[in-house]
Amino acid sequence: MKLNSLIAPMFLGAVTFQAYAQEASQECLQNISLMGTYSKQAAKTGDYFEAVAPFEYAYEHCPQAHKSIYINGASILRWQIKQAKDVATKTKYFDKMMKLYDDRIQYFSSSKQPDYYIMGRKAFDYIALVEETSHKATDPLKKQAYTMLNTSLKKGAEDNELSVFKQYYILSRGMFDSNKADSKLREQYVNDYLFLSDLLAKRVEAGAEADSLYDQFKGAIDYDFGASGAADCNQLNNVYSAQVDQHKSDEAWLNNVLKLYDMADCDGSTVYFKASKYLYDIKPSYTAANGLAAQAYNKKDMNGAITYYNKACELATSKSDKSNIMLKIAKIYYKQGNYAQVRSYAQKALSYNSNNGGAYMLIGNAYISSSNTISSDPFIQRTAYWAACDKFEKAKAVDPNCAAEANKSIAKFKQYFPDKKECFMRKISGTYHVPGWINENTTVR
Repeated sequence: MKLNSLIAPMFLGAVTFQAYAQEASQECLQNISLMGTYSKQAAKTGDYFEAVAPFEYAYEHCPQAHKSIYINGASILRWQIKQAKDVATKTKYFDKMMKLYDDRIQYFSSSKQPDYYIMGRKAFDYIALVEETSHKATDPLKKQAYTMLNTSLKKGAEDNELSVFKQYYILSRGMFDSNKADSKLREQYVNDYLFLSDLLAKRVEAGAEADSLYDQFKGAIDYDFGASGAADCNQLNNVYSAQVDQHKSDEAWLNNVLKLYDMADCDGSTVYFKASKYLYDIKPSYTAANGLAAQAYNKKDMNGAITYYNKACELATSKSDKSNIMLKIAKIYYKQGNYAQVRSYAQKALSYNSNNGGAYMLIGNAYISSSNTISSDPFIQRTAYWAACDKFEKAKAVDPNCAAEANKSIAKFKQYFPDKKECFMRKISGTYHVPGWINENTTVR
């Protein structure tokens, strides 16, 4: 009797619990369905009022039931924040949204939507909505979102959405701009740029068609970082001069420092030279060889500079880098007055990048500088100016960045063109062959 009297209540309790669980499950399914229906309608009308109650029930009673609770819930909470009339209410909904994302990470992180993807979405909403809340006063630079995005980038690396890269850079630049005199903020911004630049380069290397947007963004932050003032030569020296010897065996660190010095055009710095030598000793690379070439040039060792520049070109993987290196060698030969070599290396630069307008400008200047060597006849000497202006015209045609310099050179040197009357007397018109080492056809002006 005693045994039966114990079993009966236990059996009854089990049946009651099972019935309750089924009922709760039915309630959850019904509310999740209603939430989905109302949210779909609200996406068109903009009014999420009907979706609020089923969302709140599902989120409270069955948070693990379906990920739509979190996807629709974020939209519902955004709407509630916008509808709220006071900061306190907006803040309450905002905090609930932040927790919603944390719970989504806990329950519905997956291979298709991993935790770093969800964290990025959380950061986007933080950035978009925090200024409507009381948190604006305590986090004006949105550092919490910066931390979230940093987590996303460290976990997901180059697999993150492009928006994650963009927002992280914007926040980092904003912190630096808030107090450029703060050396810690400067160093943080520099490190963030290097971090993003490396990840974007890896993404671009994958070669997917969609990754061209990542490549474009990398170009944009390269330009913006260069214009920010963070990579000022004196500032870089202040930060890295005491560190370079300590990192002489750290390949990644040395590569990053050289990248910064190249960007700041600080190729005359002792830090730059040291880092180049240390890196070259670890592993010869384009970056290291380029730095050693600059050091040799600085010491007026032109043969050494040419040797290292040729090595840098050999090690470079980018055609653009190879083109720029060839142009540097051409400029050395220009200083030495070896104009045939100037043209030879400028043409090599163009073989790697046909839009390198600087190469055409240099060939044109070589023609002008050597005009008195092609003939003893002053008239023929001046025909070199026709050939030179051909190159200036070509420079601005392939490279808009050269247009101003090219137009200035054309205006300056056309006054030295051979006299029209003398051309007529010599029966020269149409096409003319410029003699000497120039040895090419041009058009009579």
